[in-house]
Amino acid sequence: MDLKMNTPILSVCIPTFNRSAFLDRLLRRLADELSRLPIEVELIVSDNASSDDTPAVCTRAAMEMGERFQFFRQDKNLGALKNLGFAISKARADYFVYLADDDILLWEPLLDALKALQSNKAAVGLYAPWCIVDLTRNKITGQFYHHPETVTYSSATRAGHAHFIIKHHVFSEIGIFRTNVWRFIIPAVSDVAYWAFTIPAELLAFGELIYYRTPFYGSVSHHPGLPARSQQGVEETMIGWDRYRGGVEHLIGLARESLDGEEVKELQNMAETMVVGRMLVAIRLRVSQGKNPLETYFLASRVRSYGYADKLPVPFQTIKIQAAISHLTEHVAEVLGATELVLLGYSSDEERMIVRLSAVPVRCFDIMRGLRRDQLVLIKAPSDTKGLGRNLSTAGYTIFEGSLLAKFP
Repeated sequence: MDLKMNTPILSVCIPTFNRSAFLDRLLRRLADELSRLPIEVELIVSDNASSDDTPAVCTRAAMEMGERFQFFRQDKNLGALKNLGFAISKARADYFVYLADDDILLWEPLLDALKALQSNKAAVGLYAPWCIVDLTRNKITGQFYHHPETVTYSSATRAGHAHFIIKHHVFSEIGIFRTNVWRFIIPAVSDVAYWAFTIPAELLAFGELIYYRTPFYGSVSHHPGLPARSQQGVEETMIGWDRYRGGVEHLIGLARESLDGEEVKELQNMAETMVVGRMLVAIRLRVSQGKNPLETYFLASRVRSYGYADKLPVPFQTIKIQAAISHLTEHVAEVLGATELVLLGYSSDEERMIVRLSAVPVRCFDIMRGLRRDQLVLIKAPSDTKGLGRNLSTAGYTIFEGSLLAKFP
């Protein structure tokens, strides 16, 4: 096998951290794919100080792929974006693309997209949607955002760019870029406004951006034979709505001088709809994954303020109850040093639901056992306490369901 290569046309930048099994499968796949491509492509892996066998995986890949493979290992975890930035700084090709260690590239549309970028000398980058891919079935199961045609924007058409992004809910996360331009700019990022909106706005000051219609990136939902894993994009979706809002407001701010008042108002209304839509997605993910119920409650209440309560994935009353039980059995229990929740007056179905939500062990009230100072008592209704005043007085904390739910109106 010839392990030497000519100057690469494209650098594939792969930041990684503690996911050697996924990385190993990806690199084996890429070694096969790259050997059949009509252009020279290099791979750059930047290991963010992993504690698993990532170095061994990359040593094997280097032996197989030779000069087309570069491996770097950080002394400490730099964070995801800085680690990606480091990988980009090592790119030798004229163009680069990001690839997560657990995703795939769709080479035929990617090469077409690269040709489109190369043919436009004024363009500094090309963005595209991405597919959701189930590798257990070798099937594309969805696509993250759509737009009807390929379009190009410049600094002179920022208003059109903002309208396009907001109308089609475009998240400029996946793209191919001119390496020298990116290195010269070194895009600014901030937690105040999401980078997938601010970076393209910054790039427009230095050239045109192509928004390509056809996906060339596959975000893998399921890997055969490998365990479920956290995905940074999914985690961001559950917390990033205010950064999304900051990003689209930044785009509107940049375009405002070329818009009249009605156009600005229209964009702002569209942006509100976009952000609320992402908040609803966040709530759906949070509910399905059992994330912090208190945070979910406050987020759902914000959605309710825009009049979208009927779009919630579960009834608002359910979200309130989950938040209330979480507050009682986590925060109140921690403050008071309580170690158990005692229920009085609840049906067996209600008890099972509370057991599922409680952060401390749960038992039913038993007058014969008595109560301790390290116990919380949750009572369905005042009528359930008839004649039990003295028995309840020995508990550390007692509250009626109505009073608990009143905290979460």
